[in-house]
Amino acid sequence: MLLNNKISASEKQAPQVITPEDINKLINKAISKGKKLRIGYERFLNDTNHTIVTNRVVLPLRIDSGDKFIGKKYDLNANKLYLNAFCELRDEERHFRLDRIVSAEMVC
Repeated sequence: MLLNNKISASEKQAPQVITPEDINKLINKAISKGKKLRIGYERFLNDTNHTIVTNRVVLPLRIDSGDKFIGKKYDLNANKLYLNAFCELRDEERHFRLDRIVSAEMVC
Protein backbone atom coordinates (compact mmCIF):
# COMPACT_ATOMS: atom_id res chain seq x y z
CA MET A 1 0.00 0.00 0.00
CA LEU A 2 1.33 3.43 -0.90
CA LEU A 3 1.15 6.07 1.79
CA ASN A 4 2.14 9.60 0.84
CA ASN A 5 4.11 8.29 -2.17
CA LYS A 6 6.27 6.16 0.14
CA ILE A 7 6.49 2.40 0.07
CA SER A 8 5.19 0.82 3.23
CA ALA A 9 7.30 -1.68 5.16
CA SER A 10 5.06 -4.57 4.05
CA GLU A 11 5.84 -3.85 0.38
CA LYS A 12 9.58 -4.03 1.05
CA GLN A 13 9.34 -7.57 2.37
CA ALA A 14 10.46 -10.50 0.23
CA PRO A 15 7.68 -12.57 -1.35
CA GLN A 16 6.22 -15.38 0.76
CA VAL A 17 7.89 -18.79 0.22
CA ILE A 18 5.48 -21.36 -1.19
CA THR A 19 5.75 -24.81 -2.79
CA PRO A 20 6.74 -25.26 -6.46
CA GLU A 21 3.21 -26.54 -7.19
CA ASP A 22 1.70 -23.39 -5.66
CA ILE A 23 4.11 -21.23 -7.65
CA ASN A 24 3.09 -22.95 -10.91
CA LYS A 25 -0.61 -22.48 -10.10
CA LEU A 26 -0.04 -18.82 -9.27
CA ILE A 27 1.92 -18.26 -12.49
CA ASN A 28 -0.85 -19.83 -14.58
CA LYS A 29 -3.46 -17.75 -12.75
CA ALA A 30 -1.45 -14.56 -13.39
CA ILE A 31 -1.08 -15.43 -17.09
CA SER A 32 -4.82 -16.05 -17.49
CA LYS A 33 -5.75 -12.82 -15.66
CA GLY A 34 -2.99 -10.65 -17.12
CA LYS A 35 -1.66 -9.85 -13.62
CA LYS A 36 1.89 -9.10 -12.51
CA LEU A 37 3.86 -11.22 -10.07
CA ARG A 38 6.61 -10.40 -7.61
CA ILE A 39 9.00 -13.36 -7.71
CA GLY A 40 12.07 -14.40 -5.80
CA TYR A 41 14.47 -15.78 -8.40
CA GLU A 42 17.59 -17.75 -7.54
CA ARG A 43 20.45 -17.09 -9.92
CA PHE A 44 24.12 -17.98 -10.04
CA LEU A 45 26.73 -15.29 -9.62
CA ASN A 46 29.13 -15.13 -12.55
CA ASP A 47 32.30 -17.22 -12.18
CA THR A 48 31.33 -18.55 -8.74
CA ASN A 49 29.41 -21.45 -7.28
CA HIS A 50 27.27 -19.08 -5.21
CA THR A 51 23.66 -18.12 -5.77
CA ILE A 52 21.59 -15.13 -4.76
CA VAL A 53 17.86 -14.55 -4.78
CA THR A 54 16.73 -11.42 -6.56
CA ASN A 55 13.24 -9.98 -6.31
CA ARG A 56 11.60 -9.11 -9.61
CA VAL A 57 8.23 -7.76 -10.66
CA VAL A 58 7.22 -9.49 -13.89
CA LEU A 59 4.26 -9.73 -16.22
CA PRO A 60 4.06 -13.46 -17.05
CA LEU A 61 3.45 -14.23 -20.73
CA ARG A 62 3.79 -18.00 -21.08
CA ILE A 63 5.51 -21.14 -19.81
CA ASP A 64 7.41 -23.28 -22.28
CA SER A 65 10.36 -25.64 -22.55
CA GLY A 66 13.79 -24.20 -23.20
CA ASP A 67 13.96 -25.55 -26.74
CA LYS A 68 11.18 -23.13 -27.75
CA PHE A 69 13.43 -20.19 -26.91
CA ILE A 70 16.74 -21.39 -28.41
CA GLY A 71 18.12 -18.91 -30.90
CA LYS A 72 16.94 -15.87 -28.96
CA LYS A 73 19.51 -13.84 -26.98
CA TYR A 74 20.95 -16.98 -25.41
CA ASP A 75 20.47 -20.72 -25.47
CA LEU A 76 18.38 -22.27 -22.73
CA ASN A 77 18.36 -25.81 -21.38
CA ALA A 78 15.96 -27.68 -23.67
CA ASN A 79 14.94 -30.07 -20.87
CA LYS A 80 13.79 -27.36 -18.43
CA LEU A 81 10.62 -25.27 -18.23
CA TYR A 82 10.87 -21.49 -18.36
CA LEU A 83 8.58 -18.58 -17.63
CA ASN A 84 8.71 -16.01 -20.41
CA ALA A 85 7.81 -12.68 -18.80
CA PHE A 86 8.30 -8.95 -19.13
CA CYS A 87 10.71 -7.99 -16.33
CA GLU A 88 10.26 -4.48 -14.93
CA LEU A 89 13.82 -4.41 -13.55
CA ARG A 90 15.43 -5.08 -16.96
CA ASP A 91 12.63 -3.41 -18.95
CA GLU A 92 12.50 -6.29 -21.43
CA GLU A 93 11.26 -9.82 -21.91
CA ARG A 94 13.28 -12.35 -19.94
CA HIS A 95 13.24 -16.09 -19.32
CA PHE A 96 13.07 -17.43 -15.77
CA ARG A 97 13.71 -21.11 -15.14
CA LEU A 98 10.73 -22.42 -13.17
CA ASP A 99 12.80 -24.50 -10.76
CA ARG A 100 14.71 -21.35 -9.77
CA ILE A 101 11.60 -19.35 -8.82
CA VAL A 102 11.60 -19.74 -5.03
CA SER A 103 8.68 -17.45 -4.14
CA ALA A 104 5.84 -15.62 -5.85
CA GLU A 105 2.93 -13.38 -5.04
CA MET A 106 0.34 -11.59 -7.13
CA VAL A 107 0.77 -7.84 -7.51
CA CYS A 108 -2.37 -5.70 -7.88
